[in-house]
Amino acid sequence: MVETQMVRPKAGTLGEKLKVTVNAYKVKVPSLVLHHYDVAIEGLVNKHGTVGDVPPSLGREIFTALKAMDAFQQHSVVYDGRKTVFSPQALNFPHDKQTFDVNLASPAERAAKRNRSFKVVITKVNEVKLDNLLKYVKRQVGPTPDEGVYIAITALNVLFNHDMMMTHPNSKNKFFPRPQGVGSSGMLFKMKEGIEMWRGYFSSIRMAPGGVILNFDLTSQPMLTCGNLRDVAVAVLGVEPPGSLQRLLPTQLITLSRSLKMMTVSVSRVDKTILRTKIKEVAKSAREMIFEAPVSPDSKVMKKWNVAEYIEFTYNMKLKGANEPIVRLTGKGWYPLEICHVNPGQKFSKKLSPERLSDVIRWLTVGPQDRTRMLTNGIQNHLRTGTTIDRWTIELEANPLVISARQLAPPTVYYAPQSANKSDPSADKFGNGAWNLSGKMVKH
Repeated sequence: MVETQMVRPKAGTLGEKLKVTVNAYKVKVPSLVLHHYDVAIEGLVNKHGTVGDVPPSLGREIFTALKAMDAFQQHSVVYDGRKTVFSPQALNFPHDKQTFDVNLASPAERAAKRNRSFKVVITKVNEVKLDNLLKYVKRQVGPTPDEGVYIAITALNVLFNHDMMMTHPNSKNKFFPRPQGVGSSGMLFKMKEGIEMWRGYFSSIRMAPGGVILNFDLTSQPMLTCGNLRDVAVAVLGVEPPGSLQRLLPTQLITLSRSLKMMTVSVSRVDKTILRTKIKEVAKSAREMIFEAPVSPDSKVMKKWNVAEYIEFTYNMKLKGANEPIVRLTGKGWYPLEICHVNPGQKFSKKLSPERLSDVIRWLTVGPQDRTRMLTNGIQNHLRTGTTIDRWTIELEANPLVISARQLAPPTVYYAPQSANKSDPSADKFGNGAWNLSGKMVKH
């Protein structure tokens, strides 16, 4: 059977010719051989029982640690966040395989015997020739792309997402740079109840006739407000400080608990380690939470304490919000709001209320010229300034593509006689592609 390449039809001739700016940017791909590596983390099992499945946040930490160890020998490698690495040069591994011991614990955490060790195995899988991709888009080979073409596209997608994935909150090929400033802006929309909408970018490498393009667009994601947990709690309840969190009504405490649960917070410990974990429970106040503990660190005599007394006695710290809610972060560890910090870039995973959604939709609606300006600024600020893309000698055009198009005249719509216009008993023809079909019956 002889394969014949499907030929695109020639451009039409009807309608008015015009130029259209599209959200795509031309990519100049060099003749380059990429080296494809598999990354396996031994002993890592996720909650579903899958061995070696790396959470992206952990993958980024491990990749950063490997770079600090010079595991990639100063080469500009890129990582997909899970199990794939591409390098523009071959890594000097014996038998194309190398094992690394990575410990993510800080010096203070190691001193406190909090170890985070992983064994990482990097194995060469294959070589990828970008020439195969170039030949395919230029119709110099058969009509069906081989596996190398798809892997080349994957490698370029990993490259264009890599720097953003390592530095910004992300989801697959969407990334969300942290907005600057504290108020609403073109990239940030402040909502009530401790939620804000971030505007971000979507990027995807695509094959196009004769070349390769970057499809680049705006996207958005609701995020949790970051900062001191006390300030976040005030925003969630919509109350005014000071003293606004004291003696909350039961309904307010329930609302606060639902909003704060599963938020990730950080606490700086006395031993200079940092506790990063999710909020598991919310209680009424530090004064009302009673527990038993030794009267002193070396004593076996037990005493009943409230959280405020215990913190003042043990750490010589008098709480400002002793009558404010507290959160449980560990099995038995309760912490006051004022010493907890909400980490930035946490996605709000619940549905937005209809009231919030209508405001967000209005903010997200952007005119064509403003959209193009935002996209071009995103390209300039995040993809064309001292990035790994430059070191791969890949060129990305600064301005979007302008392509030829044709605006067709609206078609004539024929109606049944009983619903036709008096001026034209058989047809209606309207401009701008809009028809009022109310009370009309379309003619078969």
